[in-house]
Amino acid sequence: MKTDIVIVGCGVAGLYCALNLPRDKHIIIVTKDTAQNSDSFLAQGGICVLKDEEDYDSFFEDTMRAGHYENNAQSVDIMIRSSRAVIDDLVGYGVRFEKEGEEFAYTKEGAHSKPRILFHQDETGKEITSHLLEAVQKLPT
Repeated sequence: MKTDIVIVGCGVAGLYCALNLPRDKHIIIVTKDTAQNSDSFLAQGGICVLKDEEDYDSFFEDTMRAGHYENNAQSVDIMIRSSRAVIDDLVGYGVRFEKEGEEFAYTKEGAHSKPRILFHQDETGKEITSHLLEAVQKLPT
């Protein structure tokens, strides 16, 4: 077997990675089980996003505190600042986050001090993973 890139795992990270690699690369995704049995697919919770610039400091502090301040601050900054673009990508792939009218509905989970979690019913993982898997399956082989 000859390939340019091997991705191990068909959860959200692996699928999103495959969708963001150059299209001229031959990619193989290997997994120990079906996508429907991945931890991503089975996840119930939501995905955090920077709602607006005023939320940045609080989001950063919540994330650092949750990691007992052992997180790489630069990585946390990148994660927070890129979160809206990732959400936009997911919505572009068909992911349907809960809304209140025309606006996203945010909830509060885990270590977050403010509502900044987007979700889909109680099966956000299934919603995200299934749409990403569908997009990956449409990629040219």
